[in-house]
Amino acid sequence: MAFYENKRDHYGGALVLFQRNLAVAVPNSKSHRKQTWYMRLKIGGRKGYITRSTKLTIYEDAYEFAKSELLRLQQAARLGHSLNEYTFEKHWNDWCQRQSKSEPKGRAKCCHFWVGMIAA
Repeated sequence: MAFYENKRDHYGGALVLFQRNLAVAVPNSKSHRKQTWYMRLKIGGRKGYITRSTKLTIYEDAYEFAKSELLRLQQAARLGHSLNEYTFEKHWNDWCQRQSKSEPKGRAKCCHFWVGMIAA
């Protein structure tokens, strides 16, 4: 495939480490930097794959990181936890909704003001 370069399967395809072919994906990319390893994880009982960057350039380090991430996500799925990343923005929006229900109406508008300030 044009997208995958140096593709390596582990655990029967549940863990795939690969590097992106930047010449195909982003023709104007700079090639002076070492290529980053990406991971594609298949979690049992869940549709599709989770694809993320390991942010590492050395294969052995990327493999250890990806293996621990696979085990962490498998355990989270087994326990019924969410596998999605919980970003600050999601946390802020959840908090703002809880505050708007408990605070007077004039106070709830403050949350939306601060969200605009953070996004800017």
